[in-house]
Amino acid sequence: MKLEVYQDSGQIPYQSIENVDTNPYTISTLPLGHSYKIKVLENSMHVGYGIIKLDTVKQNLDVTIPNNVGLSFHVYYNDGKTPIVGATVSLKSYDGIEWGHSISDNNGQAPTMWVATSSNYSEYYSASVIVGPHVHYIVTPLIPGSPSSQKVDIVTNWPPLVENLITFQVYKSPTTLVDSSDGNLGIELRDIQNNKVLGSPINQRGEAFLSNMKVGDYFLFVVNDPSDSTGGYKEIISEKISIVGSEHNFKIFINNPELNGPEINCGCVAFRLDDVQDFYLNSVQKEIIKQFQDRNASLTLGIIGQPFGKDQQFVGYIKSLVGSQGYPVTEPAIHSWDHQDMTKLGKDAQFKEVNDTATKIKQIFGIKPQTFIPPLNHFNNDTLDVLRALDITHISYHVHTSEPPPFTKSTLYHFPATSSTSSIELQGVTPWRDVCCCQHASIRVFKLYRVVHRLSKRDTDSAT
Repeated sequence: MKLEVYQDSGQIPYQSIENVDTNPYTISTLPLGHSYKIKVLENSMHVGYGIIKLDTVKQNLDVTIPNNVGLSFHVYYNDGKTPIVGATVSLKSYDGIEWGHSISDNNGQAPTMWVATSSNYSEYYSASVIVGPHVHYIVTPLIPGSPSSQKVDIVTNWPPLVENLITFQVYKSPTTLVDSSDGNLGIELRDIQNNKVLGSPINQRGEAFLSNMKVGDYFLFVVNDPSDSTGGYKEIISEKISIVGSEHNFKIFINNPELNGPEINCGCVAFRLDDVQDFYLNSVQKEIIKQFQDRNASLTLGIIGQPFGKDQQFVGYIKSLVGSQGYPVTEPAIHSWDHQDMTKLGKDAQFKEVNDTATKIKQIFGIKPQTFIPPLNHFNNDTLDVLRALDITHISYHVHTSEPPPFTKSTLYHFPATSSTSSIELQGVTPWRDVCCCQHASIRVFKLYRVVHRLSKRDTDSAT
C-alpha cells in the first residue's frame, strides 16, 4: 500500500509514503490548521481516500478499502466454445504494471487473479491472451465490479484451426522464384520448440501450400531433399512467422535474407490515426483504437507533441497498448510538435518540430519512434535531411519533394497515403483551439482537497 497526502487544494502531493507497513499507520509530520486529503493506492490503483481538517495534535481518520476482486478468465477461440489450452493470460493495470499472469488449463480456464477495485473511474485493467511471443489478443478496458470472484469470458478472433490454404513463395533473387533447376526443395513448418508440424514440396513455380494449423508462432524452413530420399537433406534458410488465421501468403528469400521478415514482405496495408492529442475527442479516439484491437490489426498513432502527455487517462490507455509485446502493434509516431506545414519552415525549425516530439514520445513510452507523418502530408528535401539526421526510418505522406522515393543514400522506407477517411469539420472549431480550451478547463475544474492521519483497513482479511 502507498499513501499520497495533499494539503488544502494542492494538486501535487504534499507527502508520499511508498510503503505502509502497519495498520493503523501514523503520520506525525503534518502542520496543524490545514485540510488534508489522503489517497490510498495499491500499486498505481486508487483504492480509497479520506478527508480531515487537522486542528489538534492527534486525530484519527478511518479509510475503508474494498476487498480485492478475483478475476477468473476463460479463454476461447472465435467460435466461443473451443477453449484455448496453455495460453498465458497476463493482467495489467492502465499504466502497464502487471498484476499477475497464469496459464489456461484444458478447459481454457486460468487460475483466479486478485486485483484492487479502483475508486477512480478512469483507472482500469487490460488482459492479454498470449499463445506465442508475437501472437497476443488484448481485451481492454476491464473494470472489476463487486468484491468477489468474477468469471471473465474472452473470445478471441482466432480460429480453432487455420483451415485456409496458405501459399509460400520461395525466391532465389529479389524478383525470381525458384524452379526445378534449383533442385528438390521443400518447406517445413516447425513450432517454437523446433518440432516439425507440417511440410510440403516446392513445385516448379516456386510455391508450396499448407493448411490446417493452429494459431501461433512458427519457424519456416526451406530444405533440400525434404524426404531425404538421397541422403541430401539440408536446411537452407529459415525465418520466424506468426499465423493468426488471416494470412494468405508468405515470401522467403534464399539468397537475400535481409528481405525476409514480416516488416518488409507482409503484403499488407498500414493504418494510421493522425492528430492524436490530449483532451480532444477522447472517446472517439479510444473507440477507433479499440476497433483495431478487436480485429487484431496494428495501428500507427500520429502524435502531436505539444498537446500530448497531460491527460493521464488517455495517455495511460495508449501506454498499456504500446507496452504490450506482440501483435497487434500499437506504434506511436511523430506528427510534429504543433502541426505546422513543414514546407513553410526552415531546416532548423523542422529539426526542432521532429526532435522535440520524438523526445516526448521517448519520455512517455520509453521507446524511440521510427515513423514520421508530416502535417498536412507535406514535406520537402529539408525534411528528409532532418529525418536522416535523427535516424527516422519510416515516413507516410503525399509526396511534395523534388527527390522521388525511394530516397537515395537512405534507409528511409516510404508508406504513401493513398486513401483516407472523410473529413468531418465542426463549424468554428479547430482541433488545436479545442485542445487548448479543454486543457484550461481541466485545470479550473480539477480541484482536490487533501487528507490524512491514522488509517484503518476494514473487512479486507479475505482479500489478503
